[in-house]
Amino acid sequence: YREALNTLEPALAIARQDMGDEGLWTVALRLDGAALLRELGEPEEACAELQVLAETTRRAFGDSHELTLSCQGQFAQTIAQLGNYERAVEVQTLALDAQRSTRGDVHPKPLAAINNVALVTKDAGRFDDAQALCSELNGRGAQ
Repeated sequence: YREALNTLEPALAIARQDMGDEGLWTVALRLDGAALLRELGEPEEACAELQVLAETTRRAFGDSHELTLSCQGQFAQTIAQLGNYERAVEVQTLALDAQRSTRGDVHPKPLAAINNVALVTKDAGRFDDAQALCSELNGRGAQ
């Protein structure tokens, strides 16, 4: 993973020079870099980058853009990895709301988002809420 991160850095420098910090390819490369940091066992550094990316993509592309939702999802996973489950539930719920508003309730993306919220809600110790989400997920998937 370290080698991949080192390989990513020159491409990121070019993207920043050509497109700026909010360019689509710049953000996508930074998102890849944050995922690599998580894999390298550096979740705090990844979390800081993902928080910036979540804010950047929301501002640059809007709440419902696929890259915004991806950043939010990875940010929430990293927050949960660090043990802040309640904050992870908040971030995953924002992503779910955006998925629902753009795709409805039976599209695969909102269904996956419901699953993600349920998983982190369970990790937060809110078992009844997680069960309710799982029941909703089962009902939506059957439609």
